[in-house]
Amino acid sequence: MTNNFPVGSLSVVMPVFNEEKNLETALARTVESLEALGVVHEVVVVNDASRDKTAVLARQLAQRYRNVKVVDHQFNQGIGRAFRTGIESAAMDYVILIPADNPPSPEDLRPFLGPMGQFDIIAGVRERREGYTPLLAFLSFTYNRVFIPLLFGLRLKDVNWIQAYRRRIFTEGGIRIEHPGIFFFVEVLVKAKRLGFSVIEVPSRMQKRLYGRPTISRIPVILKIFRDAVAFFFKLHFAQRTGVAPR
Repeated sequence: MTNNFPVGSLSVVMPVFNEEKNLETALARTVESLEALGVVHEVVVVNDASRDKTAVLARQLAQRYRNVKVVDHQFNQGIGRAFRTGIESAAMDYVILIPADNPPSPEDLRPFLGPMGQFDIIAGVRERREGYTPLLAFLSFTYNRVFIPLLFGLRLKDVNWIQAYRRRIFTEGGIRIEHPGIFFFVEVLVKAKRLGFSVIEVPSRMQKRLYGRPTISRIPVILKIFRDAVAFFFKLHFAQRTGVAPR
């Protein structure tokens, strides 16, 4: 799929599930940051079947901001599927996931802009884990620096944070997001490596969540991410034996 938008234009996909308290501030900060940087942009809010007033608020905000549109899921599908829906609704050159609990400042987004047009994926590397307990910080280090490199050979410092993607790697390049949860970040990186897409890492700041408790801090969620990684590892090896490559 082609479009008339310039190289480096950006579709921000913001998946939301029960983010009524965060959404207005998150959207305002995101739009202000994009405008301050002079980026040609749009924001795609994907309401993942929220049970609070998120959907109503999202549509009110879309009327306030001309470059914001809203897409709804009829049932909750997870952040990976929400991002995939956002990509399908996006139109710009690059797509990036911005969580509603962590809206960026211009300084947060700026490192992602320079490599656009030169690299297919720009992966953010958190300088610190804001709000992480010692246990969560240890598990994050183990996952990023030991577990994922061991399983998939990815030599990146941070595989589980904000990443900007050239949109055509999904629309034309053969990558399809299958995992509904947070593991989709690694899934995309692994598939991109196998397909020969270029990746660069840039420093990224993780800000404190606006309200509430982050999903990633829950032990069952963490364990599921590790299980998804193992399942995907065996799926890849089965595909190699049968000659059918996963997309």
